[in-house]
Amino acid sequence: MTRLNGLVLAAGLCMGLAAAHAAPPVLDRIPADAAMVVAAPSLDRLEKSAKTLSTTLDQPLPFDGVQSLLKMGGIEKGIDSTKSLALVIFGPKAGQTVEEWQASDEPPMVVLVPTTDFKALTGNFADAKAEGDITEISLDGNPAFVKSAGDGYAVVGADRALVASFVSRPGNLKAHEAALGKTLNSIADESDVVFLANLAVLRPVIAEGMKGAFSKMADQMAMMGGAAAPDMEAVEDQLGKFLDQSKMAAIGARAEGAGVSLDFGASFIEGSELAKTFSTSGDTASLIKKLPMQPYFMLVAMDLSSPGLKGFMKQMASLSKAPGAEKAPEIFMSQIDAMDGQAVSVGFAPGLMMGSGLFINTVAYVKTKDPAGFINGVKSSMQSVNGMAMQGMSFEGKFTPEATKVSDVSVDAWEMKITPPEDNPMAGQMMMMMYGAAGGPTGYLAKADGGVIQTFSKNSMLMAAALDAAKGKNTMEGDATVAQVAERLPKGRVFEGYLGVKSLMDMVGPMMAMMGGPQMQVPENLPPIGMGLGASDGSARFGLFVPAQVIKTAADIAKSFQESMGGGMDEMEDEEAAPADPKPAGQPRF
Repeated sequence: MTRLNGLVLAAGLCMGLAAAHAAPPVLDRIPADAAMVVAAPSLDRLEKSAKTLSTTLDQPLPFDGVQSLLKMGGIEKGIDSTKSLALVIFGPKAGQTVEEWQASDEPPMVVLVPTTDFKALTGNFADAKAEGDITEISLDGNPAFVKSAGDGYAVVGADRALVASFVSRPGNLKAHEAALGKTLNSIADESDVVFLANLAVLRPVIAEGMKGAFSKMADQMAMMGGAAAPDMEAVEDQLGKFLDQSKMAAIGARAEGAGVSLDFGASFIEGSELAKTFSTSGDTASLIKKLPMQPYFMLVAMDLSSPGLKGFMKQMASLSKAPGAEKAPEIFMSQIDAMDGQAVSVGFAPGLMMGSGLFINTVAYVKTKDPAGFINGVKSSMQSVNGMAMQGMSFEGKFTPEATKVSDVSVDAWEMKITPPEDNPMAGQMMMMMYGAAGGPTGYLAKADGGVIQTFSKNSMLMAAALDAAKGKNTMEGDATVAQVAERLPKGRVFEGYLGVKSLMDMVGPMMAMMGGPQMQVPENLPPIGMGLGASDGSARFGLFVPAQVIKTAADIAKSFQESMGGGMDEMEDEEAAPADPKPAGQPRF
């Protein structure tokens, strides 16, 4: 797509950071059968949003303001910066095949531009030539066409016929809202810029693109040695079901002083399997509260109280076709049946680089109505893996009831020894990195309030802390950084996760310093990166939030590394430029 580069560049740059907290009003002027829409609200809010984030990050803006961005696209006058704008893409025309639509140089699209004065807008282009209602202009040496749409809007496009026929008449907002549904409307309401895809229109286009793609991926994975790759036919089947049951998709982005958010949403056809799966909201926050307070690499929680979500997870498990591990999906499914939810804390491992194992401080809380049944399931799983072989690795499981006592509570022990192939030393090193000297996952099990506590190492101190946390003592509920990120994730979460940026940096920092890098300055209360999946009214919304403090810390560290490397390069250049040593050959430099 080259003909609209100038105007699309200006529009895109403005959309990329524009701030708003209401659905872009321009949707009211866009036909509801459009295939895709990228919309942004008032351009005047761009600088306010950008400056707020810039102040928080203590970083200068990469541009002088809205006007400078518009000038980059060759637009200096005629734009109404108080109104929203949009790029609209249409699907195949009547009688046009999907192949013909895909083969075109660029999809049929127009840009709706708010303008204070149509003549002033076209006056930005010295070669503008009016013919009736259409004005031809040149963008990057390619012809484009503009017409007034009335009510302070202009339509711009590379296809003269499309621009001439495009009707920008108000009255479409209700149709858009009905198609989007409550969840996707909330994304459009809260986003600075939103991308909307009408899957009812795009379904044949996407289906055509999927043909043969997965079989090629399977062949490539096999060539790369991907013996444990998922069943690509099953994956294609699941994606096909997703496509057949989906109505609309939305992607939204927003920037604020607290950080940057990305949201991905999909609404499903009423009565469909996916609509039923995502009709019931979850409460993963209550599961996170059952975990003990500790530094962590990652926190994750999933609410499986809904039968639909349990079924969905089983379908995902069925995609595996790893040779020798045919029992694995069955084991996984039996565990899902026994639980109503689970939260896991992959705790900070101080000696990870020295071989202590990644999971030395990992603990899970399993919510279940049948704790004894779940524990018996783990016991059966350990028995089931005996004799299992996968990619040259052999498995041996063991379960010991009432192996010891922790805080006066009898706990069971479980372990799974994994023996890597002798001809693959890297696999052995990976096992040591993951599980330490234990040679595989191992840990304790105990009944707790409302469920079961499971550790992934035989760490009695961790088990004691987890037993207390299950009773509400010293839990992750008290972590203010997790709470502040959770506020910006979708509501009604059935899944949520947090990446412990501070713990990761605390692990990597000393190693980088030993290699000659600068000392990493990590704030004590650095918040995590958060993500969450919400379910409501037959729609799904996945949100990702990156706190501004994380962005700033990463930028500061990158700058310090750059300065450190730059200093080293300067010293090398100085040494190379220094005059030759005047001492005779053979004399020591000192």
